[in-house]
Amino acid sequence: MGWWSATPKKAKKSRWQSNGGATLPPVQMESLCRWLADLGYADSGMDLSPLKFAEIKAWAEVSACPVTPWIIETLRKGSEAFVKGYHEGRKASSTPPWSDREAAQAQASQRIAASLSAIKSGAGASELNPIKPDRP
Repeated sequence: MGWWSATPKKAKKSRWQSNGGATLPPVQMESLCRWLADLGYADSGMDLSPLKFAEIKAWAEVSACPVTPWIIETLRKGSEAFVKGYHEGRKASSTPPWSDREAAQAQASQRIAASLSAIKSGAGASELNPIKPDRP
């Protein structure tokens, strides 16, 4: 959620707004996700930061949620992940955290290797660049 909430630098809309509210990956443990949303995901003081344990504990007492130390720790980790995703999402070049980054990197490496191989074999510029120029 943090990545979707971020507005990349020089953009006017958040990633969520720009993508028309895209579909999120499936979530397990919906109650924890709901509780984290109720908490507000993060502390938005001077800079976005993870929720403090005291905030989580106070929320649990006020809302009368039956929380255990494990749940409090998990909510804190969820808040940390939200903040990390948010800061990553502010970078214009970042990819969604659930994308297959390794596959994308492997594809990019293959394209670079193919280009370098073509250069070594003496291929002309038109063979390397599939985009045809407008002028003859």
